[in-house]
Amino acid sequence: MTKINLQIVYTVQKHISVDELKALLNTGKSRNQIARDLKISSGQLTNMLKKTGLYTPKVISKNAKEIELEKKELQELANRKLSVAQIAEELGINYGQARHRLERYGIKNPELEELKTLRNYFSATTLNDKNEAFVAVDKYLEQIAKENYKKSYAIPYQDFLQDIRLNFAELADKRENNINNNRRNLFEKIREMDFDKKYMVLKKLPEDLYKTSETDVLIKEFEDSNFLDFRIKNSNLIERDQLIINTFTKLNKNLDEIAEIFSLTPERIRQIILIATEKMNNSKNIY
Repeated sequence: MTKINLQIVYTVQKHISVDELKALLNTGKSRNQIARDLKISSGQLTNMLKKTGLYTPKVISKNAKEIELEKKELQELANRKLSVAQIAEELGINYGQARHRLERYGIKNPELEELKTLRNYFSATTLNDKNEAFVAVDKYLEQIAKENYKKSYAIPYQDFLQDIRLNFAELADKRENNINNNRRNLFEKIREMDFDKKYMVLKKLPEDLYKTSETDVLIKEFEDSNFLDFRIKNSNLIERDQLIINTFTKLNKNLDEIAEIFSLTPERIRQIILIATEKMNNSKNIY
């Protein structure tokens, strides 16, 4: 089959003169149409035109105003943090054309920059390289924290930022272990989190979380319920952490159940309980 095709191309090239090629080009047909008429590929036709000196690259001339408008439109789309694929769809062009225009006008696409930062982080092989790569990653995490933090949240800003860092660490660990690895841009996944639901949860908690239960205390150091209440209130714990301690010790909830209530991970709940317990044990206000 290959030999037959080559013979057809050879025959076509041999019997088509320069004048005939000129005549075909003057018909106003596109190169693709001419190639179809000749039963050859557009690439083969281009090679024939190059050999005969009839090839002229297709150039679309644009005036300065048109170029400026196109550049402005691309910049606006990039500022909306659209992906290259989304930009291509908006403009009705293919992915390659969109990427070429972004590069031609020197427009940085935020998504591509973020993916590059993540690629550097995941490709780091030494601890030192990993730490250096995380510095760039952390700039994005800090930006996300600043854009999403609200004073009405029942958590200080630094704790909010630290939670975002922990979320990134969990997502990165899953990606490196090929668990639910269906998203390349982990920053976007974090941005899609429902921060209001997670940090304004205090308004939606059932009333019994605020009441003292008769359930036996699970932490043996806090056998006396009244003394436990006193230590919690006098250890400078934020309200969320107080509620978590109460839920753990008085309502007999396990880590998974508490994590579900407060929209955190079980590991994060474990960390909060350990840190809170240490604060309560070391607090000078209780002695």
